[in-house]
Amino acid sequence: MVNINSTNIPGSINYSHLKNNPLEENMKFDFHYHDVYEIYFFLSGNVSYVVESNIYKLKYGDILIMSPNEIHRPFIEDNCVYERIVINFGAQIPQLFSSQTTNLLSCFHPADHDRQNLIRFNESQLKEVINLFDKIESSITSKNPYTNVLALNSFIELLVLINQAFEGNLALYRQSNLPKKLSPILQYIDKNISNNISVEHLAEVFHINRSYLTSMFKKSTGASLQEYILSKKISKAKMLLSQGYNVTEACYMSGFNDYCHFITIFKKTVGITPLKYRKQIMQNT
Repeated sequence: MVNINSTNIPGSINYSHLKNNPLEENMKFDFHYHDVYEIYFFLSGNVSYVVESNIYKLKYGDILIMSPNEIHRPFIEDNCVYERIVINFGAQIPQLFSSQTTNLLSCFHPADHDRQNLIRFNESQLKEVINLFDKIESSITSKNPYTNVLALNSFIELLVLINQAFEGNLALYRQSNLPKKLSPILQYIDKNISNNISVEHLAEVFHINRSYLTSMFKKSTGASLQEYILSKKISKAKMLLSQGYNVTEACYMSGFNDYCHFITIFKKTVGITPLKYRKQIMQNT
């Protein structure tokens, strides 16, 4: 594994250039989500990427954009070297450089409900994107006293380019590789995540064999359907806690019917208890 990781870019911006060889490493990627935004730049591998209820078959140069608490995971389909660049960042810096007419976070919060995460650039745009990533990487590994300024400048340029592509619909790739039978099921999960959803319940509602349903989901995403449902519920709970709801309210409003089970799953997934998470969020707002 090759990992160039830096927090040298100011304003809570984390840059990682990652490279994994499946033949040398035991790679396992679970559904996960962040409290911050993410830009994911795909470089190599045979990868399908699951973001919420969409599945994208990635090509060299694709960019995925993820908002806070959107669940996602890569599905590695063979032993090719898997390389990508990931930038995680808070809202502060983009908001600082935004105005009433130019919101650098607008591509992460589209007005329509047909949420798409994949941006596929044309040849000239891709050259610009690669140049900006090269500039960021050169800046954060340099001993130049202006490292932070140079890296931040390239990062803002990257956000501008992504937004221009998004707004002009020049590079937005609006097709998901999600099987037709799975699409209404995942939409149902999204709309009913606050209820006590189970695999058995879904099989009954959609008149489909339970084993067939779980097998189809696993084949398409590389993960279990139960894992997906739990990740969605925890993501919902985190959002509720950040909005000021107490732990009990977050538990039942995110579809858990057992308080102790909720505490256990939340701590296992997030790393801290719901109460501690809520306190941290409240302190930072």
